[in-house]
Amino acid sequence: MPSEAELIESCLAMVRYFARRLVPRDAPIEFEDGVSEGYVGLVRAARAFDPERGVAFSTFAAISIRGAIIDALRRATPVSRRRSRELRLLDGARVRLAVELGRDPEDAEIARHLNLDPARLDRLRGQPPLRLLSIDQQHEGADLDPADPESTEDAAIRLLEAQEVWCFVEGLTPREREVIQRRYARGQSQKEIAIELGLSESRICQLHKRALARLRSLMEPRERAA
Repeated sequence: MPSEAELIESCLAMVRYFARRLVPRDAPIEFEDGVSEGYVGLVRAARAFDPERGVAFSTFAAISIRGAIIDALRRATPVSRRRSRELRLLDGARVRLAVELGRDPEDAEIARHLNLDPARLDRLRGQPPLRLLSIDQQHEGADLDPADPESTEDAAIRLLEAQEVWCFVEGLTPREREVIQRRYARGQSQKEIAIELGLSESRICQLHKRALARLRSLMEPRERAA
């Protein structure tokens, strides 16, 4: 197996490549800062790489480099109160529909659930969150502004539903919760989750299905009583 230094050397070009793609001129961090963060991600990948996982180092490094740069952008990018609320609603709807359907919901299904025009949903999805809130943080400052024309009764109900969904997520096992958060709050694919957690895709698929089934069992008694 190549040494740690050789692994780093083999993927150095990736660092500037991802920095160029992810750090535009108007980004909240400088390009060279993005390069530095990417290098940290590369070193982290070299130290954690295990060839027994059956994943090429270049694939493993790419995910780590990209993640390190995006994390730096998240830390430096402010999110408005309205944007945070929209993301809570969107993420909560995705989880709730996944539980009900037993699969990832389609965009049209999410739009119907939130009573949104598909074009509006596309705009929301086209602006991925750069600051990923923890479940605890998602409950803070969640009250709606009475002066906000979007603060309708329906919007308030949907927000409460989204918060309730994440409360149920807290009842999952740590591994199941990790998969659900990465899949629905971060938007990672099962392949990306598998690589970062050092598990097989089939295992991630199994955890994902089990988590959805467990969420369904947790939510159904509450919904029957409603």
